[in-house]
Amino acid sequence: MPASRCRSAALLCCAALIFGATPLVACDPAWLPMARPEGISIFVALALADTLLDGAMALGKARLRAGFGERVDSAIGETRGGQRVRLLRWNEAGRRTAREAVLVPWAYGPDCRPIAWGDRLRWMPEGRRGAITGWLRPEQGWIGGLPTFDVEMAWREPVWAEGEPRWPEAAGTGRRMSPEEFLELYSALPTFERLKQHPRAAAEGLRAWEREHPGITKLAPAGTMTGYVYRYAASAGP
Repeated sequence: MPASRCRSAALLCCAALIFGATPLVACDPAWLPMARPEGISIFVALALADTLLDGAMALGKARLRAGFGERVDSAIGETRGGQRVRLLRWNEAGRRTAREAVLVPWAYGPDCRPIAWGDRLRWMPEGRRGAITGWLRPEQGWIGGLPTFDVEMAWREPVWAEGEPRWPEAAGTGRRMSPEEFLELYSALPTFERLKQHPRAAAEGLRAWEREHPGITKLAPAGTMTGYVYRYAASAGP
């Protein structure tokens, strides 16, 4: 098979997985995304040493955000609590006065559905600072009266940390994004639904954002993430 067709096939297989289709192989999620789920939040936070237990314990979909709760594997989906963080930047309207939050970590099953986290609740080292994605719960699901986020696939969060250690040195020695700059890039990504339904328009929208933010787009990992979008759009055909 020609190299171009191989790349297109690989992108389409990846897209089928992240868009929610039943995977043909075991779930193998990527670290850096090419799109964002509708309704997810992104914020910059500093990990604290404290954890808070969930007094309600029993999982109820009314306590979880729509779009996340429906996908939880309820057979193994009970939460125990989460890690406390200090919110350093959170652009969501009406929530900017919150100073701290609780992050509830989740693992994932063979089909990528969220399942209960079996490791320690304080999964991020104290003092780690980074951009984190999570599903903000309705207030009835908050723990300790603090804004509470369900952090899907917590193993990869923060998705972009200060001085990100997962970025390969072979990719270059240029300056990497700060967590705040990554927040801006992530917020500009198309939603998965838009990328699936209107790939060309989604790519053009991202290109327009790049033109308006030339300083950020020169920093890693912008080129990698925008490249995912452009290659997927190109593989979708006219």
